[in-house]
Amino acid sequence: MANNTFNIYKWEIKNITNLIINELNQNKSHQSDESNEIKKIIENEIKKNNILIFNKFLFPKLRFKLDETPNILIISPSNEIKLTYSILLKQNLTIAEKEIIENQIEKKFNVSAIVLKIGGIAFYPSLIPKNMEQDKIIRNTIHEWLHQYFSLYNLGQNIYKDNKMLALNETLVSYISEELTGNILINKTQSTNIKTKEINAFNSEIRFTRSITDNLLSKNKINLAEKFMLAQKNKLNDHGYQIRKINQAYFAFYNSYGKSPQSTSNILSKLECIRTKNSKLIMFINKLKNIDSFSKFENIINSDPNIKKCTN
Repeated sequence: MANNTFNIYKWEIKNITNLIINELNQNKSHQSDESNEIKKIIENEIKKNNILIFNKFLFPKLRFKLDETPNILIISPSNEIKLTYSILLKQNLTIAEKEIIENQIEKKFNVSAIVLKIGGIAFYPSLIPKNMEQDKIIRNTIHEWLHQYFSLYNLGQNIYKDNKMLALNETLVSYISEELTGNILINKTQSTNIKTKEINAFNSEIRFTRSITDNLLSKNKINLAEKFMLAQKNKLNDHGYQIRKINQAYFAFYNSYGKSPQSTSNILSKLECIRTKNSKLIMFINKLKNIDSFSKFENIINSDPNIKKCTN
């Protein structure tokens, strides 16, 4: 597997060097007109919401690259859904290569493994998938910039402290990026009812799959759980969804994203309660950015009767 790992340092050296050269030469042609327009739109929205250092500076500067993103190997125990290990892999792995890696890991360590494509990563500049719809590029770019922003504070610096802090970071960043993207696209034509129905149908089916899987694993019925996930994957694919694999590692990855239907985390509802008690987005951000443990997040909820009442 070593030959398939993604070389972060090589990528950073190459791209940050190019970024510095282009900025010193004041060369904007290295990015497309669309990228420059997206950058301008996002910067304006960040400034409008005062998500600035010392209420003055937009930092880190918004810089991103539209390119092929890495894959990520996720590992979970077979008897429960829990993220225990992850590592970035090369961008151009074939399905056959992904399956070889997964099978080798599962047989050698008796775990659940999956290789997934990631939707962006907070390198500098951020790496965002190319060939996406513009609204998704905007959302993912904001998402990764927010990770960079929170890395200046306790919250982001403790993202890998444990799985709860990872989930808090990812869910918060997803929540804020959805709000900012919604502000930007407020006048854009909304999704059709057909598309909304398709999303709701998928969300309902995948939540059902997660619920039954959790129940079976809690009874140590691992083989039955895996057969059920395979059947559900085939069922979803028969209805037009393209899912290569559903297993414990699949759910472990998405469990960090409280807004995803694959997650059973209640962090999102708690964040929504805190947000409703803070009229401005920056107030909401300031309340959370210096948290360095999940217990301190819970303290924020328990120390405010209004927020506590909302979460119950």
